[in-house]
Amino acid sequence: MSARLLRGMCQLGLGYLLVAGCSKVSDQNPVEKAGNVHIYGTLQRMMHDNRPAAVVQLDQLLPSEQLFGLGALSELRGEITILGGQAVISYSAGDDSIHAVAVTESEEGAALLVTAEVVTWKPTTTPGEITFEKLDERIAELAARAGVDTDLPFPFMVLGRVTGLEYHVVNGDRLAKGSYSREDHLAAAIRRSLSNTTITLLGFYSEHHQGIFTHQGSKTHIHCFRDDPPVSGHVDDVTLPAGTIIMFPVFAE
Repeated sequence: MSARLLRGMCQLGLGYLLVAGCSKVSDQNPVEKAGNVHIYGTLQRMMHDNRPAAVVQLDQLLPSEQLFGLGALSELRGEITILGGQAVISYSAGDDSIHAVAVTESEEGAALLVTAEVVTWKPTTTPGEITFEKLDERIAELAARAGVDTDLPFPFMVLGRVTGLEYHVVNGDRLAKGSYSREDHLAAAIRRSLSNTTITLLGFYSEHHQGIFTHQGSKTHIHCFRDDPPVSGHVDDVTLPAGTIIMFPVFAE
């Protein structure tokens, strides 16, 4: 991540995306506006369509220095993570390799994408270690303390060194027809682990979107992000040490 982007994210003050309405996602309208968050497509649709088509093109949204988002490529060809208008796109390959590129413009399409435009972020520091099993609970607590309305979906970022990071890049080519479960998708994905690394995590939290952009039983959807060398993937496990910086958006009244 560039020093300019990090400085911009650490500014305190007011600024954010115009509060959106509350339209719901459907087959006819694949976009939901929930507070400050835009949701394109759904996990349920993506998981039950072996080769899901694009519901949004990235060039409709990029370039934008205030854009943050995550999702999956059309036809489950890989993962998308967007931080401050820079997208890292990780493509899966049949030889169990991952090819990642960092771009500010792209003609790619997403089968699922969750985004928010954020100008200002407020940092907080974790008082103790947070395991993945406790992450949803602790994110909600820390966000509420930072003044975020946790009844609406919101993005958050984790900056710094983490341990036990496990992530995957989805690979639609490996999915057999009728393989709809999350376990099927994980088995077909290209998986990686990093024991101790400095990286950025971008997540979206919601109390009300299981099956839409979070999996059943989870309130967060999290990707890892690095631009040099490029890395982007869906986080399956991670531990945040004490003293980790977590950033929350500052929304205008």
